Amino acid sequence: MKATFQTRFLFWKRHWKSLLFWLFFPFVVTWFLIVQFATLQADTKVPVGIVLEEDTELVQDVVASLEDTPHIRPVILSEKEALNQLQKHELDSVFIFRNRYEESIERGSRNQLVKSYQSDMSFAYTPLRETVISYVQQDYSRAKTAFVVQRMGEAYGVEDIWSFDELITRSKEIVQEQKLLEVDFSFANDASSKGEESSSLLKTWHVWALFSMLATFMVFDWVIKEKRSAVAPRFTFGRYSLKQYLLLNMILYTSLLFAVDLLTMVLFKYVLQEAITIKLMFTLLSYRLLLTICIFIFSNWFKSTYMYYTMAFAIVLFVTLMSGALIPVEGIKAKFAWFNYINPLEVFLTSTYLSVWHVAGFVLLVLWYVWKGESDA
Repeated sequence: MKATFQTRFLFWKRHWKSLLFWLFFPFVVTWFLIVQFATLQADTKVPVGIVLEEDTELVQDVVASLEDTPHIRPVILSEKEALNQLQKHELDSVFIFRNRYEESIERGSRNQLVKSYQSDMSFAYTPLRETVISYVQQDYSRAKTAFVVQRMGEAYGVEDIWSFDELITRSKEIVQEQKLLEVDFSFANDASSKGEESSSLLKTWHVWALFSMLATFMVFDWVIKEKRSAVAPRFTFGRYSLKQYLLLNMILYTSLLFAVDLLTMVLFKYVLQEAITIKLMFTLLSYRLLLTICIFIFSNWFKSTYMYYTMAFAIVLFVTLMSGALIPVEGIKAKFAWFNYINPLEVFLTSTYLSVWHVAGFVLLVLWYVWKGESDA
């Protein structure tokens, strides 16, 4: 093994630039795409004009709720400014919180609390209106409940009756403590909860898995180059056979790639705030073994690097479209139960450690090693 490492190290010294490029290619591209996509999501939030005719705590709570709502960007403006920007189509719609909003809520009145404007280009007006109505209705329901509780206290002669403000405050505390309702905006089957997963539609490790597959294909072109090199016939008289030499080098490359995978996990922790877990480490190891074994067997079928690269890009493109890592394929999974078994990324997407591809890879590796002839393609 020491001699194999020394030989491989000499090769790496001559081609260190291309090796480093493909080793860190998945990390760099994934980081770039995630950051750019997050920026795009922020820029594509729907701009909504908010006009406050009175600045009270209740109104500020509604504004804060709108700010916390994904894909909505509230802009506080005066009425004249807001309507002017709406005419220029710089805002999707405008909502004006009328004078005496808090007083009307406390009196149990729901009439003319908020006035809204839209233009012929207001594509998101309806969902925005429903969102604002839901927050206003929440305030109204809370105030009505507090009013009923006070009346019940008076009716039953309760001495220590909480004030209206105390009841409202306690109601908000209960909602926060019990998490009665927490919904995040999502597309298709991509749902996330705060503090657990990123709200981005692109998942960091899903993107990395695809580009890691491509990089592994590119790194393993050494198999073709080694087999067709002028020194290949000399293994007949050497200490190791050609197959033993290739197998030892595969183990060496697997170790190197897995070390880079662990480094990538640490880098993602600091640049993208991805969590580091033991389960993730084992998932990375499982996925790395799957890639290196299957791609090693695959590369042994080729003599031409051109054909190898062509097939590699075709496979990665097919997996990108059909694996569900980027494009939802829940319909296919529901219709074809066997799809999960043939999906090479299923082991990574579901954080499992064994798949049919592992078994097939190990079986083919054993058959390749014991087979007396050489595979050609």
